[in-house]
Amino acid sequence: MENNTITITAFKAKDRPDLCARYAEEHRAILEEFGVSEVVKPNEDWMQSEDCIVILAEHDELGYGGGIRVQKGGPSTPLPMESSMGTHAQQFTVLLQKYQGDSGAEVCGLWNAHRFAGKGLPLVLSMAAVSVANQAGLDVLFCFVAHYTLRHALKVGFQIMEDF
Repeated sequence: MENNTITITAFKAKDRPDLCARYAEEHRAILEEFGVSEVVKPNEDWMQSEDCIVILAEHDELGYGGGIRVQKGGPSTPLPMESSMGTHAQQFTVLLQKYQGDSGAEVCGLWNAHRFAGKGLPLVLSMAAVSVANQAGLDVLFCFVAHYTLRHALKVGFQIMEDF
């Protein structure tokens, strides 16, 4: 890989169905590599959303290396994490509303291709997600993280919610 330049592109999901499809395809491939594609079935309603910003990282030679979404929630549109809480959903929704107000969103759907492992791409994508939040008029961001991505969330300013 002679060229180390990676282009970060951010767009509203509804404006680029072609790139949304590519994001979803690459994300599914990562889930298959981890062996969880049968367990984790991502909801793709976000693809038509005015309130979803998709961020993709692309290398000229190696293609798409990672992606992340910033998805706004509200009274009629729950955050993706709310849908995944099962029996705790009601209690969790009440807690989110305490913080969220009218301008909260979830940073979600982070994926990183193995060919980009160790290059710091998850941190760059997390920074991009936080930086677009201001431009989108968002005051509060939430995210669920795995233990191995917690350090990225903490580096870009997320705090661990202790009250749930």
